[in-house]
Amino acid sequence: MASLIVTSLPRMALGFPDSGNLLNDVDTNCPPLGPVYPAPLNLDSNELVKAASLKLVPLLNGLRGATNGTSLSVNIYSAHDQSPFLDYSSAPSNSSQPLSVTSDSVYRIGSVSKVITVLALILQGDKVRFDDPVSKYIPELRDDTTENPDTENDGYDDLEDNAWNRITIESLAAQLSGIGRDYGINDISPPSLTPAGLGLPSIDPNEITTCGGQTDQKPCSRGDFFKGILAHHPVYAPYQTPVYSNIAYTLLGYVIESVSQESYERFVQRNIFDKLGMRQSSVKTPRTVITPSEATKWSLDFGQAAPAVGIYSSAGDLFKLGRGILRNELISPTQTRRWLKPHSHTSSLFLSVGAPWEIARSSVLTQDQRVIDLYTKAGVVGSYSSLFVLIPDYDIGMTVLAAGGTPDMNQIADLSLKLVLPAIEQVGKQQAKKVYEGTYKSQDTSKPTTIVLKVDNGPGLSLEKWVNNGMTIYDSSNNPSRLAIRLYPTGLKSNPSKSSSPDRPPGQGISFRATSSYLPDKPESQPQGAETSVSVFSDVCGSWLSIDGGAYGNIAMDDLVFYLDISEHAGALDLRAERVILQRQ
Repeated sequence: MASLIVTSLPRMALGFPDSGNLLNDVDTNCPPLGPVYPAPLNLDSNELVKAASLKLVPLLNGLRGATNGTSLSVNIYSAHDQSPFLDYSSAPSNSSQPLSVTSDSVYRIGSVSKVITVLALILQGDKVRFDDPVSKYIPELRDDTTENPDTENDGYDDLEDNAWNRITIESLAAQLSGIGRDYGINDISPPSLTPAGLGLPSIDPNEITTCGGQTDQKPCSRGDFFKGILAHHPVYAPYQTPVYSNIAYTLLGYVIESVSQESYERFVQRNIFDKLGMRQSSVKTPRTVITPSEATKWSLDFGQAAPAVGIYSSAGDLFKLGRGILRNELISPTQTRRWLKPHSHTSSLFLSVGAPWEIARSSVLTQDQRVIDLYTKAGVVGSYSSLFVLIPDYDIGMTVLAAGGTPDMNQIADLSLKLVLPAIEQVGKQQAKKVYEGTYKSQDTSKPTTIVLKVDNGPGLSLEKWVNNGMTIYDSSNNPSRLAIRLYPTGLKSNPSKSSSPDRPPGQGISFRATSSYLPDKPESQPQGAETSVSVFSDVCGSWLSIDGGAYGNIAMDDLVFYLDISEHAGALDLRAERVILQRQ
């Protein structure tokens, strides 16, 4: 609990150090990045969420109706529920054959395949190091690697050659390798595409792509693929800037095969599809066309590019995948947290890049306008479109799959989340209110210590009052400095079977940390025509700098632990630096 004497002592002395001149210490909506409450539970049976989902159905009908030839499947779910709280499917109204579209209907998912490929890569464990050069695992690239793999002075011509000894597994997964986007796809050299009609010169027949790009071409073999990419010019130097590459994911598929000693198809089938119960998912084309045959490129064989774009799946299976990721069913919680992080930014303030995530950053989804990161992956193959979304702050996921027509996938996702997430946020507040809000008091009445916490319109828990050993340290109702103190969960929990402290209360311990900010004063009116100055750093949130910033006897002043009773409500609050445990009244 930190710098809480607001009238006489500086914040730094009590544990909230100054953030520095460059960082904003005023914005009250500046919590640490991540959840501000523990993830809400039982959303599939919650009336608020049900009501929001019901409102969404006619809106989805309207969006699908704008493109009558579209099959559409949408689900939104919590990792803590057994089934989605929204499960929507609709068939096209103008199909030449009767169709029944359900959550089990199979679609091409295009580049959402990349999520499965990265998961398969993580499942290789210590057999693959993400900072290794890709040439370590692929012999064709070792043959093309010069004799000085550990230096930039390696004899490559950066205009002509991809420096495979500098291109790491991580850079491929995070779209930072600098290599080309595709081989064969979108190449207009085949004579059937009449390149001469565009005024292009004749080229050597050996330079004309003969595989992988067109429906009348065979899939590229491994030999075809490496012959093509070794001749392809670099786009950027590795780690210069994110540039989208399907070639990168074909290479990662080869890495998986090299390390696992089995085909990519067999590995993902045994270790992902089978273990998560994804019975509708496959690398090869299913025998039965479940979604409309009018949708193009259903049976196009991408061959070696399957790890990038080739997988088939259903909305129901992608629910199982998203739930499995958020619940750490196949990899450890630490691996999941590492995976759900950005690797680079783009030229947009609202989009970062992960492996393989397109990370949308939004401040319009909650009433307090805090930043929420959405880990997304979109895909398109012919007239199949897909969108896979994870929101770790709520343990929420979303799937959108479409076949035929040209639906606006971003519009569908935007409309859905803007309607449903406020309800989920409200449920999170309601549950936090029941579990944590209230007055906590010490049992020593001679030197009473009291903490009062409230769930209000802001993020996290608001500290309303703190009396320490009979002295009022902080009172929000008498607060001339306008200091606000809020508590946020860290995700750390106790392990009762391995407790090293005999003084711990019974029950599960849930860690929170406190941060502070100053409530903004009412804005002064500006003279008409006066220019307003905005600092380069005016929107920078500095709360992450102050956490654990002050200590008493090597325990941080902002270190608090709630202990839940058998009803899963907080029964006690441990002010760890003060060495006192308070009981909830």
